[in-house]
Amino acid sequence: SFSSFYLYKGGVGLPLPLTLLSFKAAIQNKNTLLNWVTSNETNVSHFEIERSTDGRNFKSIGSTPATEGNGKKTYLFADNYPDDGVNYYRLKMIDKDGRYTYSTIIKIDIGKKYNILITPNPARSYFTLSGTMDFKKIEIRDVSGRLVKQLNKQSNNRYEIQGLQKAVYLVTIINDTEIITTKLIVE
Repeated sequence: SFSSFYLYKGGVGLPLPLTLLSFKAAIQNKNTLLNWVTSNETNVSHFEIERSTDGRNFKSIGSTPATEGNGKKTYLFADNYPDDGVNYYRLKMIDKDGRYTYSTIIKIDIGKKYNILITPNPARSYFTLSGTMDFKKIEIRDVSGRLVKQLNKQSNNRYEIQGLQKAVYLVTIINDTEIITTKLIVE
């Protein structure tokens, strides 16, 4: 929990007119749900929700008006478009005079954008890919990184691998901006 926040302006510490009791994040259906609890809100205008992928460069993704009052206030905000991987969030708490302060930064890992699945795996003469709708090219490399086979996207997502030796391979799926690698075992 937090005690009162203070602003630094002109050499004088000024208390922000609220107490932030908690600030949390959770994942639900690939969205980030943020919630925070305040108390003793006086002269509070609104909260800006900010997000970053590096923990340093934040941008505003929305705002919520303050409700003011003495009791505990609970706020909810859904980030329906978080970036893949780790997202950092903070609150910019703004009073009616334009003064503001930031909450602590919290982070949450959304995970991968694609859920690539190779079946069967181990494979013998072919494999199929799912979760690759945006990809155009597939490369198969041995574990040393040497390219052993290059494939173009097939509409049925079925790829022939006759002639590959029994081994573990890395399947790299490529589009214009992304590269994803997963493992394939050939028996």
